[in-house]
Amino acid sequence: MFRKIFFKEENNVELIRNIFKSLKKNKKRKQVIILDVCALKTQKAMDIIEESSKVVLLLGTISELDDNKKIVDPQGKNIRTILKASREDSESKKYLCVSGYEKYPYVDDNIIEYCRKNREVTILTCDNGLCNKAKAFGISYIFAEDEPKIYENNTKNLNSTQANSINPKSELTTNKETEKEQSLLEVELSENSIKILTKKGWYVHYVVVREKRIINSRNYQAGDELYIYKYNNKTKNMSILVYDIEKTNHGYMAYKRKEYPIRYINDIYVLNLPEELEEDIRKFYLQNKDY
Repeated sequence: MFRKIFFKEENNVELIRNIFKSLKKNKKRKQVIILDVCALKTQKAMDIIEESSKVVLLLGTISELDDNKKIVDPQGKNIRTILKASREDSESKKYLCVSGYEKYPYVDDNIIEYCRKNREVTILTCDNGLCNKAKAFGISYIFAEDEPKIYENNTKNLNSTQANSINPKSELTTNKETEKEQSLLEVELSENSIKILTKKGWYVHYVVVREKRIINSRNYQAGDELYIYKYNNKTKNMSILVYDIEKTNHGYMAYKRKEYPIRYINDIYVLNLPEELEEDIRKFYLQNKDY
């Protein structure tokens, strides 16, 4: 008798586990998300999309996807995957292409507007600002974790063309022409002067940062950081390069420490830079980026 009861209890426990697994699986299947393009930088976003029952694409989002479909990094591949999947879903069983939400110039605000009217939708993004806007309106969101890509280069002497022609291998620069263009940059430091040399087609701006504040570049000294923003009008590539300024026996020199690719304006804000620097980069981006 004891064995028979124990066996039934054991079966009940297993049954309960299976029920919870089934409920969890069904919850994932029923999830409706609205896509923010920047989320496609992560594999996590692609996994969430795969598990979701519906994916909402606003017209502004579709335009962003189309504008960036030729990017050669993994994000570009994910964009092309989503565009193809949506096109093949002719009956809109999973991918819903929605018009009528073009009130604001910034797509994030249109996403918020849609979600305020459709409360069952969850925003999929990796933009901190959009998440906080969603919180303000009680809208659910999923933050797809994405560490910014950092390209390390420990070459100290940036006064030589050879040093600056070193281009770290990355998924972002698989196109040979892009690799060549991204390496064509020289930094020359002289007394009270910083000179950036680059090839035709690049738009360059720089600032010197000390203790998280932008200072007069003529007053640079050892320990300061040099931020260079560069944008190529042909390839539509933008990067933020970070250099450390050091004092040597031969004067001041700068060496490249990091490089951040900027594909969307949201990429600026995930770098956790000082607010003043974020605003300066944003202005440069908007002045040069073609929409």
